[in-house]
Amino acid sequence: MCVYVCVGLRSSFNSGPIYCSQITANLVKQQLRVNPSYLHPLPMNIPTTVANVSVTLMDANHCPGAVIILFRLPDGTTHLHTGDFRAIPEMQQYTPLKGVTVDTLFLDTTYCDPRYAFPPQNEMIDLIVNRVREELKIGRTLVLIGSYQVTFLSHSCTHT
Repeated sequence: MCVYVCVGLRSSFNSGPIYCSQITANLVKQQLRVNPSYLHPLPMNIPTTVANVSVTLMDANHCPGAVIILFRLPDGTTHLHTGDFRAIPEMQQYTPLKGVTVDTLFLDTTYCDPRYAFPPQNEMIDLIVNRVREELKIGRTLVLIGSYQVTFLSHSCTHT
């Protein structure tokens, strides 16, 4: 079972259910043309039972559809999988995490180094919006914003 969308999905996918966020389900359906019968979007911040495991999705503050996943196993063991995420102070207040002892943390540490000091996302958005407004006052202005697209790599996902 893939609990979140991993990599290698194609329109011919027929290997079982895909549990993911609603945004990810929409992207997989629209961009990859995976049969919607395999897509099982889970609600955000609400524990949902999947194969006798409580699964809670929380916003990862990363790309569209990215989630942090809290798993509570029947034996009481708790795992937290961050995947790619952008840490913000508000995450400390995520309701599903309050009072939870995490037994195993699967943490993405790509930028876990002091040399990577990114400004808060909201500050950068405000900066870009204000700069674009200033440029648009000049008159005929072409605004190009570099970004990335959601890409699905061609590796396989193993499910049980």
